[in-house]
Amino acid sequence: MKIVSYLNVSNPNNLLADSGFVLQKLLLETLSNFGHEIVLLAPIEAQKLTTVKVIPIEVPLTKYHARFDFDWKSVATSTQGLWNNVDILIVNQVEIAAPLKALTFIESQRDIPIVSYVHYLPIDSINYEQELIYDSSLNDVGLGSWILGTIKTAIECADACVVESQFAKELLLTKIGNPKKLKIIHPPIEPELQSLSQVNPSKDKIKILYNHRLYAHYGTAELFDWIDVALKGHENDCEVLVTSPRGKRTQNQCNLDVHSEKVANAICSRPYVKIIEAKSRTEYHKVLETIHLGIAPLRSAPLWNLSIADVLATGRPVLTSHSGAFPELLEDSSEYVFFDRDEFITKLYKLIESPPIPSPTLAERICNKFHPTNIAFQWEIFLLETLNEVPVSSKKCIH
Repeated sequence: MKIVSYLNVSNPNNLLADSGFVLQKLLLETLSNFGHEIVLLAPIEAQKLTTVKVIPIEVPLTKYHARFDFDWKSVATSTQGLWNNVDILIVNQVEIAAPLKALTFIESQRDIPIVSYVHYLPIDSINYEQELIYDSSLNDVGLGSWILGTIKTAIECADACVVESQFAKELLLTKIGNPKKLKIIHPPIEPELQSLSQVNPSKDKIKILYNHRLYAHYGTAELFDWIDVALKGHENDCEVLVTSPRGKRTQNQCNLDVHSEKVANAICSRPYVKIIEAKSRTEYHKVLETIHLGIAPLRSAPLWNLSIADVLATGRPVLTSHSGAFPELLEDSSEYVFFDRDEFITKLYKLIESPPIPSPTLAERICNKFHPTNIAFQWEIFLLETLNEVPVSSKKCIH
C-alpha cells in the first residue's frame, strides 16, 4: 500500500514531546519496515526526526487554526502530483477529514479512503443529567460545541475511524455518532523503555513523575493540593518532577492558555516540585530511569494517556483515578487506582513510606502489548479491510 498520513500540530518546536508525532513516528516507520510506501505530511521539523519521507506543510498558528483554518492552497501546492497513486490516507486531525476528502478528489479524481484517528474529543465529562461538559481548553467563547459538531461531520465523511480504548469507543458511539467502520487500536510505545525496568532508582529521594499538560480540565491545581497533604513531613524526602513539553510558544498561544501558565507558576512555589524540560527522547528516558512512580492527571473522561503507558513500560506503577480509559491501561494493577481524595492521599503516602521497585514482569507485559510491530500489524489489517470495502472505482490504483 501507499499510505499518506496527515499530522496536524500547532506547536512544532518540541515534536519529540508531542504524543501525536511520537505515535506517528513509531507507527509509520514500522509500516515502512513491513514494505509499505509511506509519506508523512507534517511540519518541516519532522524531516530530521523520522526515517519516512516527509512532505512539509504549514504549521497552524494556534490550536483553533489547526481546527478551523485548513490551508487548502498550501496543502495542494505541497502535495502536487502525490495523490494519483495513493491507496489510503490517515488523518490525525479528525476535523479536517472533509476538506482533505475534497482536495484529494479534485487533485486525483479518485475517492481516496480516509481513516480518521479520533484520539481526542472536546469533552471533559458527562454530568448526572447525561449532559456533556466541554473541555475548557477548547471551549473559549463556547467553541467546544462547534468543534464537537465538526467532529461528528468529519466522522460521517471518513471511511473508517480508529480510537484508542474501549472507553473512547463507547463515548464515540453514545455521544457522537456511528462511523462506517470503527476499530480500537492502542497507541504504540517505544520498546526501549523495557530496559529501564532493570534500573533501580536511587533511594536518596523518592521521585514522582507528573508528565502531563497543565490544562484546567486535567485537574493539576487540585491534584497538587492533595499531594501537599500526602507529602506532609516528607517534603525533603520527595521530589515531584513536572515536565514542560511546550517549548517556545507564541504570544497568541500563551493568550489561549493562560490557565497553564498560572498553574505552572503556582506549583513551582512548592519546595518538592522540580520543573524539567526533556527536549529529546534520550533525555526523557533518563528522567524515567530516575523515578519511582508516576501520577496520572485528574481527568474525568480520558480516552488514553501515552505518558502513563510510558511509565508502566519501565515497570514502575502509576497512581490513577478510576475514570475513562485509565482502568484499561492499568489492567490488574487495581492497587494503584483511587476513587476519591482520601484514597489518593492514603495510597500515595504508603508508596512514599515504602517506595515500589521496578517490575520487569510489568514492563515486559506492557511493552509486548503495545509494541510497534503488534500495533502496526493491527493498523495494516484495518487499512486493508477498509480498502476492500470502498467502491470498485476507487481501487483502480491499488497495487
